[in-house]
Amino acid sequence: MSLAAWLRFAELSLLAAWLGWQLYGRTTRSGTRSSLVPGLAALIAAAQFILQAQATTDPYTSLTEVLPHLLRSFYGFTTAAAFGLSTALAIWFQLGKPFATPSSKGLAALTSGAVMGVLILCGAASADAVTAATVVASSGELVMSPTLAVPRSATTTPNPYASDPASAQRGQAIYQQNCAACHGLNGDGNGPAIAGLRIKPPTFRNPQHFLAPGMDGAHFWVIQHGDGKTAGMPAWQDRLTEQQMWDALDYVKQIAAGRAGSGA
Repeated sequence: MSLAAWLRFAELSLLAAWLGWQLYGRTTRSGTRSSLVPGLAALIAAAQFILQAQATTDPYTSLTEVLPHLLRSFYGFTTAAAFGLSTALAIWFQLGKPFATPSSKGLAALTSGAVMGVLILCGAASADAVTAATVVASSGELVMSPTLAVPRSATTTPNPYASDPASAQRGQAIYQQNCAACHGLNGDGNGPAIAGLRIKPPTFRNPQHFLAPGMDGAHFWVIQHGDGKTAGMPAWQDRLTEQQMWDALDYVKQIAAGRAGSGA
């Protein structure tokens, strides 16, 4: 169970228990103390939503880009409802308004029933949180540079040779034969063939991009399909096997890590 899921559980449980106490407790209170619980629930709602959104970011996509997409999901809508509800209750009690009085117990019970219904919806939506985050993470395009964008769904492709130490060793020969002319023998993007290229190849000596978790699939997509530009990065899917392309990528990761040639 993720931290975001635990926070959602704590938020809903806290708010439900507080509502029950306010409605069925022997005394009903208003003021700062009574507003603390819904205020805390609102903060927890915001924190768990941001944590869930943070899990869908990558080196090329900021949190501010992810949040609007996640908010449009059912999970995002119910989280916003829970946050708004908790905030409204905190303000209500902070203003000194009681939740229920002897003459308004019926209305308070009806209101509490509606509120509990919202909380139940929020709980049901929590089960959809991972699905909503996955949809966001796999939709649209991932802009990897001003001239290169790949389908975001490519990031879900796992590297089948990630735990194979021989992959980078095999990839070294493939890289030297097919990639070094443009990207340079040491991966600095200054190979002997760059004079005929419109777009200068990127340096592979960039661990932030090439060693970022979950990005192997995106880099593999680029090797497969190229950049689609004239005199740019060619597509290799018809020239190399899938294993050869993965091996070449694993060697590129060795370059990024500063271990090129070691195969370790």
